[in-house]
Amino acid sequence: MRFISLSLILFPLFLGLNSFAKDLDEARAQKILEAFNAQPEKLVNLLELSAIHLHGGVGRVDVNEESKFSYYIQTENPGDIQSKILLIPMATSRYTPSYYQTDQWWNEHKSEIDQAKQNGTLPPRQDQDEVKGWLRDMKLSTNPDVILIDHGKAKRQTLQDYLLNYLVTNYATPKKTIRLYRGAEREDETASWAQGERPKGVRYWTPTANYAWRYARKNSTFIAQLLGGQAPLLVFEMPIEKFKAMVKAKRQQLTLGTELTKSVHDYFDSEGRFLDPLNQQDYLGDGKLGVEIEIRSNSSGADAMLGFYKGTITIDQLAQDKEQVIRRATERLIRQKPQDKKSLQKLETTRLQNIALEVKVLKALKNKAKPEVVRSLMAQLHSDELTNIIGFNFADYVEQTLSDREQEQN
Repeated sequence: MRFISLSLILFPLFLGLNSFAKDLDEARAQKILEAFNAQPEKLVNLLELSAIHLHGGVGRVDVNEESKFSYYIQTENPGDIQSKILLIPMATSRYTPSYYQTDQWWNEHKSEIDQAKQNGTLPPRQDQDEVKGWLRDMKLSTNPDVILIDHGKAKRQTLQDYLLNYLVTNYATPKKTIRLYRGAEREDETASWAQGERPKGVRYWTPTANYAWRYARKNSTFIAQLLGGQAPLLVFEMPIEKFKAMVKAKRQQLTLGTELTKSVHDYFDSEGRFLDPLNQQDYLGDGKLGVEIEIRSNSSGADAMLGFYKGTITIDQLAQDKEQVIRRATERLIRQKPQDKKSLQKLETTRLQNIALEVKVLKALKNKAKPEVVRSLMAQLHSDELTNIIGFNFADYVEQTLSDREQEQN
């Protein structure tokens, strides 16, 4: 009796599935091209297929190479050619004359800017009329269209309207409020907010603590401050109606946008996937979307945020937020990659278990539990979700803290 290798059966099947997925992406790319070029007045140049990069229904449209303006592509169910395709512009909240400087101007004045930072003085800024003209020529604004392709038909909605509705729908609390977070990179920022003073230069907030944590983790003392109840991750909460009013104001106080960091884009360029540089897993985004949501304020908007400051984040709040983002992202990724359902669920379980262990360790440290209890918990911890801080080793910190406490008792 002859035996046929399983690999000889599965390999052609694998190639067939890959070919099918590629065909679907090519068909989607054509629809995306048609959707953009249907309104050429909104483009500097008509798009070509080469500007559309798709892998399994997820990808990026490079709309304008000169200005580095791009759209994120998210297909709800990539296995279905009729599935909805969301095209959402990225990094647009900066496109305002009072905030933006062109790359050319920046490069020409970089030494002056660096010197001003060293001196603690105001850096030079590009002439606003010059920036305004450049933004106009590049067809750039803070409120471009979001495009939804549904059953082959493209529908458009402005970014501010789309994100405002999205935030109200997904982030409103039962008290009809919305919570925003800010990662404090400067050492004195937390104290300033606590004293009722708005720090100079603050501009950005986000609806997830997880994204704000990516900025707060640049502070190597984050864990010590978290345990002391003064984490450099700030919590704000305002009524939904006030939030809407600040977004819709004629002189807009809060401008909504989306973002992916350069390192995440670099992974997509090299690997064909938007990966998290911290763990090389699929980037979570805000969970439901594969991108982060950022909220930029003007000066008056930042001043208004003083009235909504609620303090610094707690251990439980940080953990619960990260858990929610992971759960939402896993649901999205399973819809996008049903063939990976088991591995995605396993990864979700592992990550949630690690967060639960980190919380136990952090609380044990905060409550000065017996060293043997803390060390037993640490022995079970295999990865870091909340404690991955730049320039910091959590295991070393825990051991040093325990050793110091043991010495104090002797």
